[in-house]
Amino acid sequence: MTSVVRSLLPAIILCVPCWGVPGAARAAPEAIAVDGVRPVQVADYRDLAKVFRTFNAFPAADRADLTLHLIARVLPGDRPIQSAPPYLRRASGPVALFGATGAEMHLPLTDALWAENPPVYAPLAHGQTVGLRFVITVTHGQTDRFTDVQARTWLRELDGCIEDVVGVVFAFLMPDAHKLTVEVAAGARLDAVSNGAVRPLVVNRGAVPYAFTFRPQDYPRDTVFRSDRPLGTLTAVIPMNIHGELTRNGD
Repeated sequence: MTSVVRSLLPAIILCVPCWGVPGAARAAPEAIAVDGVRPVQVADYRDLAKVFRTFNAFPAADRADLTLHLIARVLPGDRPIQSAPPYLRRASGPVALFGATGAEMHLPLTDALWAENPPVYAPLAHGQTVGLRFVITVTHGQTDRFTDVQARTWLRELDGCIEDVVGVVFAFLMPDAHKLTVEVAAGARLDAVSNGAVRPLVVNRGAVPYAFTFRPQDYPRDTVFRSDRPLGTLTAVIPMNIHGELTRNGD
């Protein structure tokens, strides 16, 4: 088996997106074979579950509003994962890891699976890989607004996760680079309200969501970021990307 996922485990928290990775219905296990391509082993359960276990072991204060997710695409060509969906090959039968739509992996985290450590298979043709991207979502109670204080709190939690992984010195160098990207719905606007003054940030006249990136540090602490429609994905951005690949055994 060839998999660079193992090399990612120590540094996984350095890739940070979003608020609301959408869920999806699970694919039926019998639908796993794609276009007659014979499934091959690409990893094992612990390769993936170890990342989530590491994150969940961080101090609660460092991840109170954060949740780890794994996003996948088929490469080359950046194709939907449904074109070659990985799955667990358990002794009791296959377990689908992806829904009929969406790129997020739904990895069950149980002690029984950890003990069994079943292989991960995918119907990959020669030359194909599964590109992985680990992201962290921000949990937020209100759908149309958030405050500058909240945004800074999320970034502090991110700092804590980074510090847990790479140490105090490295984490100290990164806070000023932190940004947030928020998806503004089609036809919606996003304003920054501070001390009674309203500052328009985005007026999205397009037909698709618009990704607006900003630094919370550049706004007064009393600022409220508000939209006239529910906001989409909120992504905490740092200037590093952690990703990897699952490849065919022997490729």
